[in-house]
Amino acid sequence: MTKLLGTLGHRVTGAASVASARVMARQNEFDLLLSDLGLPDGSGLDLMRELKGQYAAKSIALTGYGMEQDIKESGDAGFAAHLIKPVGARQLEQAIHESVRQ
Repeated sequence: MTKLLGTLGHRVTGAASVASARVMARQNEFDLLLSDLGLPDGSGLDLMRELKGQYAAKSIALTGYGMEQDIKESGDAGFAAHLIKPVGARQLEQAIHESVRQ
């Protein structure tokens, strides 16, 4: 995903866990958070709930969880968009542009 976003012209910082995302969020300012909901050491929902109060970055959930309740929970947590895997490059790019414009 990091390589794909880089080839689309985005500057990307990758994090493989909730813990590393927290560290990166403290050290950097981001325009957009793109997160899976199921992470090795926690939930992208918990991460978003924590970060949305501290940072003004827009956010997209990119996940295999696609039930109606999952989409509602991601919106309630603060994600601006919820994309269900597999996601094509065009769909991802469109969601990024829409999220940043909001």
